[in-house]
Amino acid sequence: MNRKAFVVGLDGATFDIIIPLVKNGKLPTFSYIMKNGTWGRLKSTIPPVSAPAWVSFATGVNPGKHGIFDFKKWDREEYCKSEIVSSYDVRAPRIWEILELYGKKCGVVNLPLTYPPQRIDGFMISGMLTPPSSENFTYPPELKEELEDYKIDIEFGKYGFIPSFGLLKKSKMYRELISIERIRLKNVLKLMKREWDLFIVVFRHLDSAQHVFWGDKKLIEGVYREADHILASILERLENTNVFVVSDHGFEEKANKDFHLNDWLIKNGYMKLKPEFRKPFINKRTLNVLKKLKILDIIWSVLPKKESFVYEYKHVDWTKTKAYFSPKHFAFPWIGVEINVKGVKKNGIVSSKEYEKLREEIIERVSKVTDPQTGECIVEGVFKREDIYKGEFVEDAPDIIIKFKFPYRGEKSVGNRSLISPSLKTNIKGEHELYGIFLAIGPDIE
Repeated sequence: MNRKAFVVGLDGATFDIIIPLVKNGKLPTFSYIMKNGTWGRLKSTIPPVSAPAWVSFATGVNPGKHGIFDFKKWDREEYCKSEIVSSYDVRAPRIWEILELYGKKCGVVNLPLTYPPQRIDGFMISGMLTPPSSENFTYPPELKEELEDYKIDIEFGKYGFIPSFGLLKKSKMYRELISIERIRLKNVLKLMKREWDLFIVVFRHLDSAQHVFWGDKKLIEGVYREADHILASILERLENTNVFVVSDHGFEEKANKDFHLNDWLIKNGYMKLKPEFRKPFINKRTLNVLKKLKILDIIWSVLPKKESFVYEYKHVDWTKTKAYFSPKHFAFPWIGVEINVKGVKKNGIVSSKEYEKLREEIIERVSKVTDPQTGECIVEGVFKREDIYKGEFVEDAPDIIIKFKFPYRGEKSVGNRSLISPSLKTNIKGEHELYGIFLAIGPDIE
């Protein structure tokens, strides 16, 4: 007998929160699935970021084969030129494309990187990275007329989340997150009445909440209890169906010590700045004072809306630079180093013969970096890109990937007074961790 399958994606869900709440009787639906089905930690992609992770979920392959490493695609020749990725940039077949070959119908709702929505045998509502002004976020197009009060995501900017220095309206943000997901659930329950063999829906409120509410037990418990309610509402309407609950990554406390990788590269002779470079006119201590006085929002509002990476790297003398902080990895415990290869980069200077020797040298030296205050090594691991990724798009990844120990994180600014300094305090309290969740229950699940 062919059975249906239903996948609930809970972006950013972690057992570090779920298990204690289950033990305290706060999450009855999670508890039921864990007792009557199966569950375990789910290893994410490197970096543990939603764009590559959800695409790996949809394709079953690593970023080296599907080509998505980031929310942006970066020009191989240029140093800072990028575009937002879309569904067109996924280079591997997705599960609904494969199932369609076997005559199966699929419903896909709010899965990141599904904009523009594909023509599928079933229906699709695009998710994260859908332009806010887009009118074409469903397939078939007329499906949007059936949706009630539907909204893809929260408007982060108005809560001081982006930019992340401003006054955070936590209670208001919490209420809107819950409201959006309840409306999404209402629409999903209607769509479940349609014909389908595989249904996939992603709820993103846990990710948004944990970034800014991490450490606030009451609010974090609230968003997880809402996730439990969502699961209960879906499960009670399903019969003879295998149900899977997954997340794209986990969560942990944000690291609070910055390692200024570019300054380290400069100090060790791998990177060179132009002679006219001047150190930043404002330091982190001053920024934190301005934040407390509510002045930073005003300053931020009048600054040019430029990519910080571009602003900082305009001072780099590329004709004398061998390696630099990669813009491609921004889950900051995980960062990358790019080699300025001749014939690959616009102003590359490292020959193909020098490449491997230079890479080995940087790996050996950066793996031994210590905190001068403690004397302890701050690096957990350093990898070559081919050690992590396999496939024809491996060369789109950074040449070197670094994983820092907690509480350290990589940071890209230049001109800092020391190689390690306290992180700038912002509204971001939690960040992504490598292990998400996997739960399954149903007639074929043992």
